[in-house]
Amino acid sequence: RHPSFSATLLGLLRSQTIIKRFDELLKQLNEQREFYQVVISVLVLSVLNYPTSIDKLIDIWGDIIQSPKFKKDPVISQIIEFERGEVILRSSTLARYLLKLVVDGKIVVDTLIHMRRVSEEKIKSSDYFKTLAKNLVRFHNLYNLLPENNKKNSVLHYYESIKNLPSSKEHPLFWLQYGVACLVLKEFDRTEKYLSTAYSYARLTPNFDVMQIDNHYARFLLEKSIENPNDANYMTSFRK
Repeated sequence: RHPSFSATLLGLLRSQTIIKRFDELLKQLNEQREFYQVVISVLVLSVLNYPTSIDKLIDIWGDIIQSPKFKKDPVISQIIEFERGEVILRSSTLARYLLKLVVDGKIVVDTLIHMRRVSEEKIKSSDYFKTLAKNLVRFHNLYNLLPENNKKNSVLHYYESIKNLPSSKEHPLFWLQYGVACLVLKEFDRTEKYLSTAYSYARLTPNFDVMQIDNHYARFLLEKSIENPNDANYMTSFRK
């Protein structure tokens, strides 16, 4: 596949006719909130390049997945298909497009929170969910999953909702990712606070390499100075 194919397809998908079509489809599905969230989770897993199966969806959502009504829903069948226990999305580019431009952002965040909490419950018993839990914390992934509208509030709400989970609360890499998110959003006070928290927990973790935290803290100092060029302490920040 030519590397520009996905970008070209995404451009075509942005046409008002197609946006309207999918918007109408998903509005029908939104009347069945549970079905809607299941479809969103399939879109999320597709964008993250995760293999999705009926069994994994049952782990996340329970027995609703086995309902004939769910599998035969006319809206769902236009987006995903079920084949020999696997869940197949018709296009990963379509998934990215739907998440960014069509799907209700609040429900995307609620779905991600649910997926992260389920992953937390299964971290010790499943490598699949252990890895998924890590990927659902990485800001780069989150940025690619959340809709364009109101992204800042969505990001902050998501991290606030999962910060007290056992694998987040005292883990330096969680606070690093939260700090990176705030840095990109130019929430500099919060960035400094969360990177400092990452350092604090890193010091309590034997043999923890703080290189990543150092890199982002340096970036924070530079970007904060760029945003505040009249700050008399900018050279102090640069030297630090």
